[in-house]
Amino acid sequence: MIIEGAIFDWIGIQLNLIFDWIGIQMKRQPEGSLKKAIRDYLTLKGWLCIPIRSVGIYRKDTGKYIPMKTKGVSDIIAIFPHKPYAIPLAIEAKTSKGVLKPSQQKFLDDWNKAGGIGFVARDLDTVIKKVSSVLLAME
Repeated sequence: MIIEGAIFDWIGIQLNLIFDWIGIQMKRQPEGSLKKAIRDYLTLKGWLCIPIRSVGIYRKDTGKYIPMKTKGVSDIIAIFPHKPYAIPLAIEAKTSKGVLKPSQQKFLDDWNKAGGIGFVARDLDTVIKKVSSVLLAME
């Protein structure tokens, strides 16, 4: 899954370079840029990041998506290999105007009740502060 994400990121970069070269501007979703910045930061800090694409599974024969069984799964699931146990993290990335769905809040609540650390990030600074405080508390 990580390799797949890296391949898609690489393809996206190549397409942006080609489109820039021929003069076409691709508009990137602000939330997508935030997700990428969060993944890049966490990876740099040693976290294993798993981007979640929760659109479901597309069926060509029906032309419809089969929805995921668990609703509201966060955009990024990350694990930090901390001894004696790992630290599970769930991050829902939202822009300043983005609205959290009830299913997304329920997932974060369930994640936190189960012992994980889940939160909404509206900017990278929120992630940096939260991760720093978590790691300091673990020492």
